[in-house]
Amino acid sequence: MSVGLVYLRPVRIAGVRVEGPCDEVVERAWNGLNDWILRKSLSDDVDVGYGLIQQNSDGSLTSKDLCYEAGIKLPDIVTPGEANELHRTRLQGGAYYRSRFSGPVSNLHTEFDGMLARLKEDRNLRIDIDRPLVTVLVDLNEFSSEGEVRSNLLVPVLVGDMSRGSRQAA
Repeated sequence: MSVGLVYLRPVRIAGVRVEGPCDEVVERAWNGLNDWILRKSLSDDVDVGYGLIQQNSDGSLTSKDLCYEAGIKLPDIVTPGEANELHRTRLQGGAYYRSRFSGPVSNLHTEFDGMLARLKEDRNLRIDIDRPLVTVLVDLNEFSSEGEVRSNLLVPVLVGDMSRGSRQAA
């Protein structure tokens, strides 16, 4: 497992947003987005997917009802009308604590919980609960909720002086 900090630039994505029980939202969102990709014959044009999940105010994922969004960067061949069929959002840029993950989709939640626990003990990093957790699926074409995935798991963080109150930062 490779762990470290990465900095992302903002990315505009479009996708399927689902709210509901934690154990159902990921599969429903990706199934909805994959159905759209297949209907539009875009499988060859899309290979990276972004999963966004909003944390609770305490930085946990323990809520029974979560909001999850499965998204992609829209290929240039998508028409404005087709793009309007999807929810559009922006993946916020900034610092993210990254862990590379390869394994069953069902273990993603456990891996995020472990990352959040490690971050709560780190004095130089603070979880940024205003930005969602991100899963970057590397082989979207091979995604299956029953199978294994290769992905980067990203937890948004505030680094060093940025994680202190504004009075202490200068």
